[in-house]
Amino acid sequence: MDIGTARIGAAALSTTGRVAAALVGHYKPSGVPRIGSKEDRVTAYRRLLDAQTHSSVVAQVARQTTDRESFDSAEPMAASIELLSAVEQVRLCGTIQVITAAEVLAEAVMDLVLDKETDYETLSEIRHKRKFEFIDVCREQLSYEASWWHLRRKVKEWRFLKKQRRLSLAGPESSSPARP
Repeated sequence: MDIGTARIGAAALSTTGRVAAALVGHYKPSGVPRIGSKEDRVTAYRRLLDAQTHSSVVAQVARQTTDRESFDSAEPMAASIELLSAVEQVRLCGTIQVITAAEVLAEAVMDLVLDKETDYETLSEIRHKRKFEFIDVCREQLSYEASWWHLRRKVKEWRFLKKQRRLSLAGPESSSPARP
């Protein structure tokens, strides 16, 4: 075998390997979400948004109902369980920023459901603000295409973790979200 044949053989093998790698890399089964995949994350984020909407509606109905016997008292509990379950699903597949935003949103919704003394409009505005913060974090996280040369995300995550450590060292009174 001469040098020309060896080079042609090496080039053919290299090309075949690249084509096979491209085919395997683009294989994405439809309808089968993988753990941590974009489809799985979207499903978890939508479930959390649906659960917080349901809990908010239940809280509003509970506050407006004058006849307590006609209102099923188990409904707020079921809505709260659904919300907490959705947060756990986000914890399974979300990034640190998304998990934190989900927990803050769930806390705002639980305040809306459980806090009967505070004005409903004030709590609803807080929940609304937290919901859009969660949506913004999710949009940013889902639109990001991770590559090794993207340092921006690593720097942003590092700053976020540094801020979280600072808040945890400062104590529980400074780690809770500020209320207007």
